[in-house]
Amino acid sequence: AGNAHALRDEVRMLQASHETFPPELQSESVSLMVWNLGFLPGATMQPQNATKTEAASTLISISNAVPLIAKGGALSISLYPGHSGGDDEASAIERALSDSAFWLKAGSRPQEWRVMRHRNLMNEKAPYLIVASRLFQ
Repeated sequence: AGNAHALRDEVRMLQASHETFPPELQSESVSLMVWNLGFLPGATMQPQNATKTEAASTLISISNAVPLIAKGGALSISLYPGHSGGDDEASAIERALSDSAFWLKAGSRPQEWRVMRHRNLMNEKAPYLIVASRLFQ
């Protein structure tokens, strides 16, 4: 029970657009940021009314997060290429995170990061994970 209480002091959940972050977050103060892209859970039951993430706002969000990540911290991005628009979003994110200009524009040096893709090679439509880890340099 003591650990659960300590965790509540460390974790904060927000219901807001993923493009912006609370202004009180300081540079290099966050250990991990997680994106679970695609549809809002349950929204796929009614695709015409579905809320889903889009490449443009997701890239703004990731770019805004970069300066907040502490050395040794990470960005964790779950991508879902199997839904309508999911392939485009995943491709745009991969292109950006592979480009030195993205990291420089986000206020960081590309050599401070290691970006890994974890993907099912036997099913190209399966969800997959990209982890960008900030080195301790």
